[in-house]
Amino acid sequence: MSKRNQNRSTRRENGAQITRRENAALNSAVRMCTDTCGYEYRQLMSNALFTDTSYQRPIDNALVGKIVANFDPRVANTLKVSYRDGRFFVFDGAHTLLALKRVHGDAPFPVDCKVYFGLTYEDEAYLFALQTGESKDVAFGVRLRAMLISKSAEAEDFRMRTANAGLALADGSSSASKNTIAALAKAYRLYTDRGAREYERILRLIADTWDGAAWSLTSYILGGVGAFLKEYGDAVSRERFLKRLHGVNYDDLRDEARRQQRSSSDIAHALAIVKAYNRGGGRGSLDPRFLTMQD
Repeated sequence: MSKRNQNRSTRRENGAQITRRENAALNSAVRMCTDTCGYEYRQLMSNALFTDTSYQRPIDNALVGKIVANFDPRVANTLKVSYRDGRFFVFDGAHTLLALKRVHGDAPFPVDCKVYFGLTYEDEAYLFALQTGESKDVAFGVRLRAMLISKSAEAEDFRMRTANAGLALADGSSSASKNTIAALAKAYRLYTDRGAREYERILRLIADTWDGAAWSLTSYILGGVGAFLKEYGDAVSRERFLKRLHGVNYDDLRDEARRQQRSSSDIAHALAIVKAYNRGGGRGSLDPRFLTMQD
């Protein structure tokens, strides 16, 4: 196994492989709200507790059933709650709360809570993105969506760099559309792995070449162009790329990528891009063998 693969986590969530760097980047973005926002432990009635589904993942009923089946009141998790706008919002423990409701039935009952005061909606989204409950970590895609909602400096820079290329980030529930990236995990990986400036360069090249077509903003093309620029860097002629790739559509790139039979989709699509880029040969052609050595 290569060193690069050794540095990758074996977990897969929301269809994307999560690297330690991505987790670290999300975690490092946290503002430690508890330094300025007070909290206290108290019991609250179950019917006074709410969840904000705008930044939380959907309830996993199988997970709730597992918690119920193994329920022991002596080790039940304390819910983390934010008192905001006159209501108590659970940002860590929504599955535990639903499990408790199933155990106790319809009548309201007291729940042990750690209640925070002074958190904003954005703070809650941040803390939710960081939480690692008893049952499982928050899925990467959901954590990323919560991080974007939080409007942190990193989230705003990620969004700004995307906008600088004339593109936008989907809200997390949308599919790819013209000038809108729905492959948030892939885009964020490029942003964290390659840096903000190179991320913007990748997006600008894609947007200018294919006019923000929805197919050009999928994870396949983002990854392929990213791998292409990573390998060839300053040797790439922007003018040649625009000229040779402008008339190439996704079917062309997909079919050529499949013929490459590479384990890495990014490398396969990068090789398809190199073939189109080199069409006609001549000075400035790139050696595809450099890419094959990466796979």
